[in-house]
Amino acid sequence: MTDLRKLRADVKRLIKIGEANYQKRCDQDPYGTLTAVNLRSGEVTQRRFKRPPADREQYAIIYHDARDLLLKHGYEKQLDPKVQKLYFELIPDSEQFLRERESTLKKLSSKDKKIRLEAAKYVDNKARAAFRMEQWLRHPTTVETLINALQKEEDPGVCENLVRGLGGIYWSYFSDLRILPELERAWDSQHKRVVDAAIRWGAGINRPEFWTRVCDMLGNKLSQQRLQLLLHAIKRDTPVKWKRRLQPLLISQWNAKLNRESKASLAATILNTADERTVDGLRELLDGMKGLKTALKDRSKYLTTERNKFLNAKLKL
Repeated sequence: MTDLRKLRADVKRLIKIGEANYQKRCDQDPYGTLTAVNLRSGEVTQRRFKRPPADREQYAIIYHDARDLLLKHGYEKQLDPKVQKLYFELIPDSEQFLRERESTLKKLSSKDKKIRLEAAKYVDNKARAAFRMEQWLRHPTTVETLINALQKEEDPGVCENLVRGLGGIYWSYFSDLRILPELERAWDSQHKRVVDAAIRWGAGINRPEFWTRVCDMLGNKLSQQRLQLLLHAIKRDTPVKWKRRLQPLLISQWNAKLNRESKASLAATILNTADERTVDGLRELLDGMKGLKTALKDRSKYLTTERNKFLNAKLKL
């Protein structure tokens, strides 16, 4: 259980530190110096540059650490309503969030499907961007608004983009536990693209609910596209319990009509399930499957020498 009194004190201390750091930032020379060294000649050059205005960085400098501490204890480690209340008491909204709340987030409740779709696509694109500059996505109200929109939405295109947006936020910005049930529910959608989006963003989450769904899907006939999505979620660090359950299911997919790329991906994924604790069981499952063992041997060549030797010896490839 979180000690609210201590947490409140820690947050206030972090805000004071942030305020002091911001004051130092304001007192800095508005110009800085970049030093570059030519690795060939050894020549050293210096160039002056103008720092961005201090007020642009004010919110991040003052509140970043305090905000993250409250989000961790209120939304990411567990959902704690008392900590969530403390967040809204102590952390003000940034200008960026207020701007997006009045534009993008408000559009998600529009009666016009085109406007909702535009807003959902915008969230998806921002959540998946290479540079993580969209701190309005790391906000409880943003997630709450997206979840409410998804629960009410009937258009599959809007739903797909909302699922992708929530998944992108979970992995890149804010591992809000409220997102997980929504990703899981999306697996039950009647629309293929919504389900595929849920698989892409949910299958790699290390929770029993998601691994159960991965196993259930692998036990049925799959399109090559959906199979690839599921394979992408199975890594070498997948829990041992699920590796053991996945091995016979993955092997059962080998005889499906797959192109060369899909077969190579399937072979690589089967190898991902092999470690010291699971390799003996996998060897028994491969008994008599000459074609698959040949494919596994070919894929093992792309691994490290040590890993290659281990697999070939243990699996008798």
